[in-house]
Amino acid sequence: MNSLPIIERRLMDDLYFNEEKMLSYHVAYPSVALLTHTAFEINNYLEYLDRNYVQHLRNTLYTQAIHHYLSCKNVGKEFIPFLVNREYLVTLASGLLSLYKNTIEYSGDMQCTQLQTSVTFDAKNGNVLSLDSFFAEDCEYDKLIITYIIFAIAQQLDQGATHYYDDCLQLAASSFNEDNFYLLTNAMAFYYQQDTIAQPSAGICTFVVPFESIEEYLRDN
Repeated sequence: MNSLPIIERRLMDDLYFNEEKMLSYHVAYPSVALLTHTAFEINNYLEYLDRNYVQHLRNTLYTQAIHHYLSCKNVGKEFIPFLVNREYLVTLASGLLSLYKNTIEYSGDMQCTQLQTSVTFDAKNGNVLSLDSFFAEDCEYDKLIITYIIFAIAQQLDQGATHYYDDCLQLAASSFNEDNFYLLTNAMAFYYQQDTIAQPSAGICTFVVPFESIEEYLRDN
């Protein structure tokens, strides 16, 4: 099956207050370069998400930047403009379209927060696919995946990993979010947000589950 042709679109701007730069943002998102109804549906969905995010930046984060600027000015402290960068990676584009977006926000005093989101589409009809759509109906897929992740973390701890929290195994189970996945050619990837199971400096923690290791639990199609 041929890969979907993907082009990149960008939303960028610098926002000012009293001739001082408050916020710069750079948001990239993919678009399917086909003139079909399915491509139209997928592109509308992706563009809607990112334009909504940009509205949040232009309203909420911009206001926060102004408040921080005025606070810095009152105490004679240097103000560093807020900076937002969102990039994406298409991880599968044949039969299914799967991708994730990684957003980094630098706000007051260069505090850095990182957030990852993902989405998977059926390239035949443009429907968004949830995790349960890949597993047999009677499969407790969440328990299956959590067990795999806990085993992977335990292996890393045995090998000397130090970035995980002391209760990371419990956190991996209680914080599992089945929306946080994307597809690779021969695997599924699951991730935890920054500061969920590991120290903030570790960023996004990702665990790859090969299809061959869970093949018996997957739907036939």
